[in-house]
Amino acid sequence: YDPIWFEDLAHAEDYDKPVILTFDEGYDDNYTELFPLLQKYQVKATVFVIGNAMGKSHKMTEAQVKELSDSGLVSIQSHGYTHHDMDKMDEDTLEYELGESWRVLTRVTGKIPTVLCYPTGYHNSTTVKVAERWYQFALKMQGGLYNTSRDNPYKVSRYYVSRYTDIYTFASYIKQAGK
Repeated sequence: YDPIWFEDLAHAEDYDKPVILTFDEGYDDNYTELFPLLQKYQVKATVFVIGNAMGKSHKMTEAQVKELSDSGLVSIQSHGYTHHDMDKMDEDTLEYELGESWRVLTRVTGKIPTVLCYPTGYHNSTTVKVAERWYQFALKMQGGLYNTSRDNPYKVSRYYVSRYTDIYTFASYIKQAGK
């Protein structure tokens, strides 16, 4: 399997079995546990960070987020500014939520985020409309395989892998990659 970033989707045909590894919330164990594994195996991953949560309890600090971003292995992307359900926000609130997250992550990493992960996966037509102003892709929490040629880039499906997902279920998810 070829771990890629969303930025690599423009040339996905260059990979036999592309997969995008995503991690939500920006937990501190993304730095202490995940990052050393990515370094050891030279694997790419995408981490969705909550804009106003850096440095808070069990979350990565700005310095850690910057280090991951600078590593060449981790793409730092948006999980919103406050991590509130976006389907309940009006357009002005969404504009602030998505814009502020975009601004904070750009400041911290020096790179412009291009992907949004809807907190808890909740979104509606207004959420999608505002997301299109700031990002190139937006993800749902789950839903399965994403097809670049037919699926909406603002309703990207993915497989949810929790700590309770066994290896056989995980294997069934990735088996379809590259088909």
